[in-house]
Amino acid sequence: MPRFALLKHDWPFDHYDFMLEVDGVLATWRLTPTPEPSPEYVAERLPNHRIEYLTYEGAVSGNRGTVTREDGGAYTPALPTAGPTISSFCIDIYGQTINFEVSLRTMADGQQRLLLRPFPPSRGQQ
Repeated sequence: MPRFALLKHDWPFDHYDFMLEVDGVLATWRLTPTPEPSPEYVAERLPNHRIEYLTYEGAVSGNRGTVTREDGGAYTPALPTAGPTISSFCIDIYGQTINFEVSLRTMADGQQRLLLRPFPPSRGQQ
């Protein structure tokens, strides 16, 4: 199964980096909370990251702050490509501490939103 990582990043402001292993790289989104309380995040597509960030914690090159690994694990189904035009997906992530259904959707204005929903108690965990 392909892997994912969720990193807390403190540069240029506090946010999360959500990374999915695809084609030997990490398709990456910067996640910031939406203005209203919800399990939804504004998702900004970033350039693909090196696969090493799946397990990395510490200083980021170029004086770009530090990252702390919040969680990581596997996801299914695999995404077909890591191209910059990924506009939607629905996957299940199986982390060390979180197990969620994750949906990415693109709004009419082009902004992307990532919705995290915990698995219902009746659903089996992998």
